[in-house]
Amino acid sequence: MVWKWTKENEIGYAGSVDYVGQDRQSNQVIMRDWKTSKKLKLPGQNDDQLFNYRMQIAAYCVAFTSVYGVKVDKAEIWIIRDAPSEAPVVVTVD
Repeated sequence: MVWKWTKENEIGYAGSVDYVGQDRQSNQVIMRDWKTSKKLKLPGQNDDQLFNYRMQIAAYCVAFTSVYGVKVDKAEIWIIRDAPSEAPVVVTVD
């Protein structure tokens, strides 16, 4: 999903998110953004890049709701390591 969001008297921005879907059991709208990383990033770490990822997906949620009129109930950042044998780290954004 790609969009350009501009609003009068506000800073506009553009972006693309990897996944938006609805959970069949809970009916929650879930947004996911995948990132790749050589370095393991874990929730709770004091990491500027992880902070930036959180801010980016939060902005995507606001834009998605503004453009499509649908509230995002849950946002996740999936950090995929370069080593395919390692499971992704999932960071839930509140």
